[in-house]
Amino acid sequence: MDFMLDTLEWLQSIRTPFFTEVFTGVTILAEDYVAISVICFVFWCLSKRWGYRIGFAYLLSGVANNAVKEVFHVERPFLRDLDLVPIRAETATGYSFPSGHTQAIAALTTALATIIRKKWFTALSIVLVLLVAFSRMYLGVHTLADVLVGAALGFACAIAAGRMFTYADERQRAELLLLWLVPIAAGLIWLPSDDYVKAAGAMSSLLIGYVLDQKYVKWEAQGPAGTQIAKFVLGMAVLIGIKVSGPLLLGESMAADFVRYFVIGAWMTIGAPLLFQVMFSRNRPASAARTIRRQIPAQAGPPEIAAPAAVFNPLRAAEANAGAERGQRHEGSQLPALAQEQAGQHRHPSPRSPGSDQHEESPLERPPGLTGPL
Repeated sequence: MDFMLDTLEWLQSIRTPFFTEVFTGVTILAEDYVAISVICFVFWCLSKRWGYRIGFAYLLSGVANNAVKEVFHVERPFLRDLDLVPIRAETATGYSFPSGHTQAIAALTTALATIIRKKWFTALSIVLVLLVAFSRMYLGVHTLADVLVGAALGFACAIAAGRMFTYADERQRAELLLLWLVPIAAGLIWLPSDDYVKAAGAMSSLLIGYVLDQKYVKWEAQGPAGTQIAKFVLGMAVLIGIKVSGPLLLGESMAADFVRYFVIGAWMTIGAPLLFQVMFSRNRPASAARTIRRQIPAQAGPPEIAAPAAVFNPLRAAEANAGAERGQRHEGSQLPALAQEQAGQHRHPSPRSPGSDQHEESPLERPPGLTGPL
């Protein structure tokens, strides 16, 4: 354990203002506003099914993280070593083990990677998890053991949540996911904490919202680009309003936090989609018709083959004209002889030998100029 704290003291000794700003920004990427924005954008604007899957993985990881913290009760490193000076200690709530930020970013990126399935995104996810883990150590709020276990739990929760969601979704048994309400309720009784209550409230409303959507709401996320932007901006404005105004309206207590995050989850899964259907349903037929027209290819006739352009050749034209004139003169000279031959045949028919079965061609069938028998 001393090695863990000594590592944090060494990192504290090499801090610079520049890297402090950099790693402060990195650690913000793993906080709830960023994760909620990503989940809502996917859920409202890209794919409802993907949104449920990512949200389920992220919230399951949050519930598991806070449950493990309440089991082990590991204090923050700056409380165990007073020489450590934490940065942004207000974000280091609850116990230290495992790291909530590291586990959250690991669960979120793993869930996204199982959907995107691109090598570059998988590599980006690994780098992002490593950066967030290092930032938590650099800021002096977590040890190496905290971030390693947090990353492993985040990965495991995302894989498990994805498989459970796929199992229920493919069999159209959304109510199976409601079984998670039992351990969540048990945690509220035996492992209560501020962070656990928030995660449990959002997780409960997500599960209930998923079942209600599958049975009654059945909305779709697709739409024109302008509509998608309007949906996201409006939905996030209301969501942030609920999150900020909750303490003012409900007060500061665990019960109030549970209700506030339950309402946030209900708005994301049921309230916002119903509002979007009412506000943007008029655009759906036109957009659907445009989509159908884009999908049906235009029926075109057979391609026309253009005839090659004729090239005028004076020599060939002269030869063709001369040949035509010779043919006309030749036919004109043969017509009188042919007429005389036909007349002679009618006046003096050629005798046929008796018993001869040989067919004699008529003069009309003979070549011009031949008058005797063949």
